[in-house]
Amino acid sequence: MVDRPHLPDPITENYLYAEFSSMYAYLTIYDAKQRALGIDPQTGKRVEEIPNASITHNSSEDLLIVNPHGTYELVLTAGGNTAFHLFVSKTTNIGNAVVARHHDGTLGVGQTEHLLLAFGDMSLAPGEATISADLRPVAGIVVALAGFIAIIAAVLFFRRKRGDEY
Repeated sequence: MVDRPHLPDPITENYLYAEFSSMYAYLTIYDAKQRALGIDPQTGKRVEEIPNASITHNSSEDLLIVNPHGTYELVLTAGGNTAFHLFVSKTTNIGNAVVARHHDGTLGVGQTEHLLLAFGDMSLAPGEATISADLRPVAGIVVALAGFIAIIAAVLFFRRKRGDEY
């Protein structure tokens, strides 16, 4: 009789996966040391400061943390009026059951929502939505609209003036 080959016993890894979908908002996850993963709300650039964490699928909205522990702050920041869907899950590499939470809502221009996620029991505690003190994403839209209105007003003014000359 031939013995079965020895199969490796993999080290169990835990995973925290966050999927965020929204047209005009983005997700940033902060660990207990305030290291960020996602999009920096101040600069709008991708950040991957949390060890063993990454942005997956080449998207700013799918975030993965390997062997997470403790509590994480999830910050949803809107650049425009938008609905959103947040899905967070806890799983392992050896096929344990997935524990998942969903959180849906809407955000207004410049609004930020803070959520606390305790990885141990996957409790997701919504905080109060606030208006961001940094309205840079909104400022660009306002300046563009003001410029557009000024151009239309100038065209109408000169058309009318030209019509008065004839």
